[in-house]
Amino acid sequence: MFPPIHRPIVCAAVLVGALAAQDPAPRPAAQTRPEATAPRIFDQQADVKTALGEALRKAKQENQRVLVHIGSDDDPQCTRVQGLFKGRDLSRLLLYEYRQVPVSAAKADVLRAPGVEPKPAAELVALDADAKELGRRTLDADLDAAELRQWLEQHQAQPLDGERVLAEGLARAKKEDKLLFLHFGAPW
Repeated sequence: MFPPIHRPIVCAAVLVGALAAQDPAPRPAAQTRPEATAPRIFDQQADVKTALGEALRKAKQENQRVLVHIGSDDDPQCTRVQGLFKGRDLSRLLLYEYRQVPVSAAKADVLRAPGVEPKPAAELVALDADAKELGRRTLDADLDAAELRQWLEQHQAQPLDGERVLAEGLARAKKEDKLLFLHFGAPW
């Protein structure tokens, strides 16, 4: 069947295949994994003022809005809304148009300084880049992705006129005798 020179190779291949098919040394009993806990959304130790200030600074730079999510990890509405945020439609809208700042309800009183008046219920607050409140939405069981998308689109920033921004930048650079650095960016 096989020429004499190929017989040892075929025998070796069959032997390797038979050894690989055998069950290796006995395995230890399956270890039970601890139940996976839901990821924490609201950091109790977060410095809310710093996080909000950074989000406002970046929002102004990128012509975006700030979305403050006030709530608790124990609140089912908050975790449900975070699940909606991860959906394809909303995640893209949030990436392009908003800077998110999750704030624990226990630390929501810190928000009074920038102009956001927190309430005890879990809610979303849309701010412009100057910390002016644009809208507020209490999280309830009836809130679905389409309604949330409509609310977010209602408060998103209007696109800037690129030609006007460039002309203003060039005029300012000429007036201050500086060079103009032109940056083209995208959120992805």
